[in-house]
Amino acid sequence: MVRALEEGLCRAINRVLNNTDQLDEQDRLFFTVSSNRLNNNFQGWGLRVGEWRQGGARVDAVFAWMANALHSNEQFEMDDSFQVSITQVHHAPVGSGHKRKVKPGIKP
Repeated sequence: MVRALEEGLCRAINRVLNNTDQLDEQDRLFFTVSSNRLNNNFQGWGLRVGEWRQGGARVDAVFAWMANALHSNEQFEMDDSFQVSITQVHHAPVGSGHKRKVKPGIKP
């Protein structure tokens, strides 16, 4: 059951990665998994788009964390439904690096 949920979440995230315009590698994707069988919604970490695309240890850790949370609730059945919400958070642009000189006693 957990494996099927993981595969479904991967498909949903890949859909976002492939179909979202102006998706920067530094943007973060957060996800929420909810079900009427869960006491609390599962809130996924905000991994960067580049991390989702490359996979690796942090993506594996998210899925392992989710599996542990779901295994704590053994009441799932194959016909249970889950809702997934994915939120994109844009990476803040880097500043110009110009710093204003402020003299002591002068309010900015």
